[in-house]
Amino acid sequence: MVATLFGVSLAIYAVVPLLVGGASAEERRLIEAAWDAEVAFVLEETLVPEGVGASGGPWEGSDLQAAAKASDPQEVDALFRAIGSGASCPVPTSWMAAQEFWLSAGGNVSSRSQDEVLGVLRLTRRIERQAPDLLTLMVTMAVGDEALSWVRAKRLAGPALASLSAPDPEEMYRAFCREQVAVVAQFGAVEASGEALDMTTLGLKVASLGEARRLREALADPTRRGGSSPAPVPAPGRLAVWRALWLQRPAELAEVVFTPLITSSISGAVVAWEDHLAEWDAVLSAR
Repeated sequence: MVATLFGVSLAIYAVVPLLVGGASAEERRLIEAAWDAEVAFVLEETLVPEGVGASGGPWEGSDLQAAAKASDPQEVDALFRAIGSGASCPVPTSWMAAQEFWLSAGGNVSSRSQDEVLGVLRLTRRIERQAPDLLTLMVTMAVGDEALSWVRAKRLAGPALASLSAPDPEEMYRAFCREQVAVVAQFGAVEASGEALDMTTLGLKVASLGEARRLREALADPTRRGGSSPAPVPAPGRLAVWRALWLQRPAELAEVVFTPLITSSISGAVVAWEDHLAEWDAVLSAR
């Protein structure tokens, strides 16, 4: 009797997801169409070959990379010489490269000349426009904020600021979308296949779509500048996670697995980005 009940239970456990789990062909089509239209499309806007800074030549092997990697304080002058006006030097194209730049430039901007600080601002703006992920955006923003503080302290205005342009609030949205495309691509590189992997990938896409829309709406509201952070989605209970993994429905996987993970990483970043936008507004209002 026990063996029979155990066998029936196993059969039910295996069959139920086939009957009520997964996603229909139409649901898959709608998810993929929305993904291409609302997330993946950003790659077509500012797609830069890996390792190459837009209009600035390759980052790998450049004088700027070498100076950014140097640990000798005397190399700081070389770093700012390599940056120059900031308009044509190589651009870090990964968060690790951006972190090298931040660790070298951060803390040194306040002691540099006006032309050097404005060069840093032009470079940080170029990085922000094509940031491949949120971490690259955040570490670059830290250097930009230091340069903006210098500009405000010196009360620069007029011609000195004429060539500067404020960030587009949606640049954070685009960086987030590029990051999610890269994460989904990693799923595609997994040496496995099957319905479970397909449903997991669709669940990640659904969660990314939802957060991309929420992020875009938040950034489009100028009254939120410097406001409070969107609240992260609470972590689900174990039963909810087990049920989502069992049934493999994309919407449930998104709701209880991926969305809580994504929101926990971007909620604080939104506030930092909005504060950065407010700093730019304050600087350029004097122009």
